[in-house]
Amino acid sequence: MLSSFGWKWLKLLLNRQQKTEGDALRVLSDDLGHYRSVLEVRCVDAAGEEIPWYAYSAIEYIDSYDLNGVRVLEYGSGHSSVFYAKRGAMVTAIEHSQGWYDEVSKTLARSAGFDIHLATEPETYTRRPEVADADIVVIDGIHRRLCAGYVMEEVKAGRAVPALIVLDNSERYPRVLASLDAAMRWPRADFTDFAPINAYRQVTSIYFNPARQISRRRAPAPIGGLGEIAPDDGPL
Repeated sequence: MLSSFGWKWLKLLLNRQQKTEGDALRVLSDDLGHYRSVLEVRCVDAAGEEIPWYAYSAIEYIDSYDLNGVRVLEYGSGHSSVFYAKRGAMVTAIEHSQGWYDEVSKTLARSAGFDIHLATEPETYTRRPEVADADIVVIDGIHRRLCAGYVMEEVKAGRAVPALIVLDNSERYPRVLASLDAAMRWPRADFTDFAPINAYRQVTSIYFNPARQISRRRAPAPIGGLGEIAPDDGPL
């Protein structure tokens, strides 16, 4: 929103409490790129790179994984598809909108390992055979209740063994969450935060398969954090 020079001048006019609030706003607006996403009406970070329309903390968490070669099944497509593909994931996206299908297909036409399917009927959209090979299943499009139900069925039957299941905007699906919790009994983390473009906080929930893990490429490194390692950090 403001240049680094502008922030420094503004802070000269503020008291200590206002400076703290200003620093917090700067992290969201500039460091995370929220202002740019609002300005461009696109899910992008501060550098203009595509990111998912998830809670910011969930984006950072997923980005800590080594996604190279990881197979991602996305119910819904868009900037998240670009995000995963740019990190080396093998992405299969299911899309119900012809216009958005054309747009995403054009954007990712040269991306290796990307496949997108147009499915306008609920049955063909939700009941995807690709779930059997997916390491990460993302439920972030239309028919989320039906998609979650199908994925749950396939997991319970042993026909699908994803390491992660991502359900975005999960605060809007409390009964879906309760059903998944009861049926699968997997650990679940709810990432509650602001998201690109939006002026409100939302929840991105991630389920973890106790029997599978995806390798990490880095330790936690929050955008806008202190960037410090504790002096007593070390192997246990």
